[in-house]
Amino acid sequence: NYVKETYGKDKVAPIITFGTLASKQVIRDLGKIRKIDQKIIDKFVRVIDAHLSLKENLSRDIVKKFLNNYSELKELYKLCFKFEGLKRHISTHAAGIVISSIPLDDIIPIYYLDNDIICGITMEYLEQIGLLKMDFLALKNLTIIDNVLKMIDQKIDLNKIDYTDKKVYDLFANGDTEGIFQFESSGMRNLITKFKPKNFDDLVACIAIFRPGPMENIDTFIRRKNNEEKVTYLNKDLEEILKPTWGIIIYQEQIMQILVKMASFSYAEADSIRRAMSKKKKEVILKAKDKFIVNSVNNGYSRSNANEVFDLILKFANYGFNKAHSVSYSVIAYQMAYLKTYFREYFICNLLNMSVGSEIKTKEYLDEAKKNSLKLLAPDINESTNYYIIKDKKILLPLSIIKNVGQNIVSAIISERETNGIYKDFVDFVARTYKLGVNKLVLDSLIDSGAFDSFNYNRNTMKQNISVAVNYASLTLEVDDALDMKPELSLVEEESDEEKRINEYNALGFYLTNHPASKYKTQVVKSNEINKFYDKIINVIGLVEKITTIKTKKNEDMAFITLSDEYGNMDITLFPKQFNLLSLNDIRKGDLVKIIGKVTKRFASYSISLNKIEKIG
Repeated sequence: NYVKETYGKDKVAPIITFGTLASKQVIRDLGKIRKIDQKIIDKFVRVIDAHLSLKENLSRDIVKKFLNNYSELKELYKLCFKFEGLKRHISTHAAGIVISSIPLDDIIPIYYLDNDIICGITMEYLEQIGLLKMDFLALKNLTIIDNVLKMIDQKIDLNKIDYTDKKVYDLFANGDTEGIFQFESSGMRNLITKFKPKNFDDLVACIAIFRPGPMENIDTFIRRKNNEEKVTYLNKDLEEILKPTWGIIIYQEQIMQILVKMASFSYAEADSIRRAMSKKKKEVILKAKDKFIVNSVNNGYSRSNANEVFDLILKFANYGFNKAHSVSYSVIAYQMAYLKTYFREYFICNLLNMSVGSEIKTKEYLDEAKKNSLKLLAPDINESTNYYIIKDKKILLPLSIIKNVGQNIVSAIISERETNGIYKDFVDFVARTYKLGVNKLVLDSLIDSGAFDSFNYNRNTMKQNISVAVNYASLTLEVDDALDMKPELSLVEEESDEEKRINEYNALGFYLTNHPASKYKTQVVKSNEINKFYDKIINVIGLVEKITTIKTKKNEDMAFITLSDEYGNMDITLFPKQFNLLSLNDIRKGDLVKIIGKVTKRFASYSISLNKIEKIG
């Protein structure tokens, strides 16, 4: 929309694509037209290999068997040969946009779709006739950055921040990169905690090398960077090109520089080879070899050295990364890391907002909040919204994460509150929202989540009075002066801590205020303090969230336990000698256990090597 408004709606358009009749689709489409039994078609399509053409499928015994058993399929199959590969429908390229200096209708055919124009020819022809094609990709990380900037009090211009800030690089070096674009995965954390980036170029290099192919050079890369291995070059002229990456080709631009330096290629020629590399067109690269060797020899390099260098280029051609791309990624990553360093609660709050609807990511980021000692506040019926918000430097949970409370109900509750004021008490809430679809199941979940705790009744009292409140709500729909008959709640004893804990977990999907391990305070180490006890024997108590078993190279059993307490998760390792302790103590998911073990560290992650385990609940 921005580009359309900037350059003109008649000069900007997405690119047309054509869906074709592939092997399975053509059978389905023609099968319908020939009115063949749908069940037969479904069975037949299941045995067709989508990676093969219909003619290639014909050599497979299972396909032959079907065709011999069903005469109608045999006739259909012959007909499908004529249609396979034909264009079936029109669609648009996922990201491609054309921008023109003159109206597109004057240059190319135009296709209209819902009053918008689409280029009437496909992308492979557009650049040949001189049009600019760009790919626009959506990135949620930009939304996170934008939202954080809107939430914080002070004005921050991210274009003017210090890109040499030691605190930000410490965040990378420590692997504190949960939620940071391109640096969030465990593999990347392993890399940066060993590599210890100290400047912006280091970030750029890490992003470029952490890809299939270049990964095989990661250990060499780190050793050379840390002066543990000598940096070598195939000739002295490569030093100025490869010195910033310790003698290893990482970027496509370096390959271009080598082609220009040694063989006097023009930058245009070098760029055409770079394009061929990015599109894996080896035949184009090999065509350039003779010219590279001849020109290099003419420029004073030996034939053997020229061959060595070209072989090196070929080796890296498959996975050389575009440096400009890596720089752009690094800018976004650094900006996010800057915000996480100085505005952590706002940053994590927005990570959570971008994860609404994903239970797994929500739990990860809630654990991140706990690790950072950020207090989480239970949903509040009079303050919570659809999203996580910051309240007194704490994160207030939204109504939208409560189980059994759908998005439509949440929106109705918020709209009623905004229109007619805050809810005065439990009965007032039920009276005002009953007609909006708030039923007993919804009320139970809201109570269990803690959303009504601010009304100063215990949760069990509100549960036991739901029918009273609902009866009153239905009465207010029929009688105008029913407000005069508003009932008082009959007080009852609160649920046990165990019941409250289970109900809260069922309502939210995680433990918030009453984790089963929270009552154990003395003589145990909590998950947020494990890093203070490296190489020491400690006691921990937690809930078994997950047990993963694997086989070692010696074909022995070992296991990993994910343990949780009120502050987050802990990783427990059971080596083969301790593996039988799981069955001896009948340890299962959901058990509360006490573990004695030694704190170990791998890269940025701390874990506990188990010595003893005991079930306590």
